[in-house]
Amino acid sequence: ETNDVKCSHASTVGPVDEEQVFYLESRGVPTEIAERLIVAGFFDEVLEEFPVATAVPLIAAAIDERLDAGVNS
Repeated sequence: ETNDVKCSHASTVGPVDEEQVFYLESRGVPTEIAERLIVAGFFDEVLEEFPVATAVPLIAAAIDERLDAGVNS
């Protein structure tokens, strides 16, 4: 008997939660910054679990660049 293992990966892409954006806006945070904070928070959770700690700063910098490009466009 062999122990076959099958793995799959799924991802979801969608808009930022409007309720989260509204909450931050109600506290004076501009919409674009609110969206960036929410997305950055998601990635922070992922990076905390990333198995190669030495790669995390490089990945975080690349994410920041992309988020900054989105905010400034």
